[in-house]
Amino acid sequence: MRYGMSLLFVAWSTFALASTDEVVLRAKSDDVVRALAEKNFAVLAAHMGAKKLRFAPYVNLGQSDRSLSKAQVTSFFTDTGQHIWGTQDGSGNPISLTNSAYYAQFLYNKDFFSSTSVTYNARVATGNTPSNFASVYPGRALYEYYLPPTNPGDLDWYALDVIWQKDASGYWKLVAIAHDQWTI
Repeated sequence: MRYGMSLLFVAWSTFALASTDEVVLRAKSDDVVRALAEKNFAVLAAHMGAKKLRFAPYVNLGQSDRSLSKAQVTSFFTDTGQHIWGTQDGSGNPISLTNSAYYAQFLYNKDFFSSTSVTYNARVATGNTPSNFASVYPGRALYEYYLPPTNPGDLDWYALDVIWQKDASGYWKLVAIAHDQWTI
């Protein structure tokens, strides 16, 4: 009996250790999405490491995605200039928007905090744009906040991906926030 209890403890300990990152990152991701909903970008900056935070309009991360320093993230809504945020899916034209316009159109265009479909290291959303998260951020972890279509079979679904990567000290830091929706 004692041997069986030891195996049970080892199995439970292994499960607990394997899910620690998942639990910690869920709380951090919820904090980030709540901060987005409340437009409290100081919270986003607090989750960042030394790397800039990438904002991606689509899940295929590209060179033209906009990356911001902690100071730029903190003062996000006070910057009223036009910036390039990536390229428009389909046309390839640059996405030139103010920070506020990007927020409204790509970053928090839906109430992602109310999502009932939140997944860890798995994507529910699948459109015609493939994700390249794993190749851009090796060892990354992500939480996806998915909003299903209004009616089954419709294409008006949306997703927000909160992407984390460990820094040199082994701490999870926010490295990217990617928007996703059906595109043509």
